[in-house]
Amino acid sequence: MIYLGMRTGVRILLGILVLLKPVGVGADSSDLSHSTNEANQSSKSTQSELIFGFGHYPPYQYGDGQKYSGFDLDVVRAVVKKMGYKAKFEMRPWNRAYAKGVSGQYTGLFSMSVTEERSHFFYFSEPISRFKSVFVKRKSDSIEWDEIVDLAPYKIGFSAAYGYTDEFLQAIESGQLPWVFELAGSHPELSQLDRLSRGRTDIFICDLSVCMYLIDKHAPRFSNLDFVSKPLEDDGTFHVGFSKKWPNAVALTKRFNEEFRAVVKSGLRDKILKRYNVVNDLKLTP
Repeated sequence: MIYLGMRTGVRILLGILVLLKPVGVGADSSDLSHSTNEANQSSKSTQSELIFGFGHYPPYQYGDGQKYSGFDLDVVRAVVKKMGYKAKFEMRPWNRAYAKGVSGQYTGLFSMSVTEERSHFFYFSEPISRFKSVFVKRKSDSIEWDEIVDLAPYKIGFSAAYGYTDEFLQAIESGQLPWVFELAGSHPELSQLDRLSRGRTDIFICDLSVCMYLIDKHAPRFSNLDFVSKPLEDDGTFHVGFSKKWPNAVALTKRFNEEFRAVVKSGLRDKILKRYNVVNDLKLTP
């Protein structure tokens, strides 16, 4: 899944050509509605409601305290509606949302990558989107790497409780990467970009679409940043994780997958992605 940028101009990043203007996010269809007063919803759910937690992660999902938007969020909303439920959403710092998902206070979480640890607590849907994890750096710095240990001299920023590759996490645990700086909070990506821009770190691990979105939105604040050519993870997938402590979680996961496939085949998911200026590179498996 590649976010194609919000501002007029040409940018070449990791072989991706960006030459598009912003696309409006208004739509008449109820399935495509992305604006709703959901910020004050409690974590209690009736039998007709499913409640999902998420972290601020634009353009996948985000909000301003009153309205929630994002292409993954709108897809989840459309699928849940077709399941016959009402979707309720709560945006929290990711580590807090994750804890509430593990404890069964949420039906599920998104957008989640699959890890062995998370599989103890969640049943995962089919992939709902793809991602690419990249290293952001300052334009003035020449940074390349082949093996993860090549990054040992650098101060590396990353976000708390996210699903990183085993290679990266093992390098931290073994001490091969001694200079790592983890941030939690409501907007860790924006905070890490700011730290990088001001020279407090050397590189920051970020989803390509997320960082492109933030760099565009906050231009020219981060005009001194660009990307290391080799990504950390080139073809990751995001899922909905259904809490194993939520009643009938197995059946809900199966039903979600069935209706998600129907949403994809109907073309509704493509319509949602188009509104957010996102390229659809997700293919259904047989």
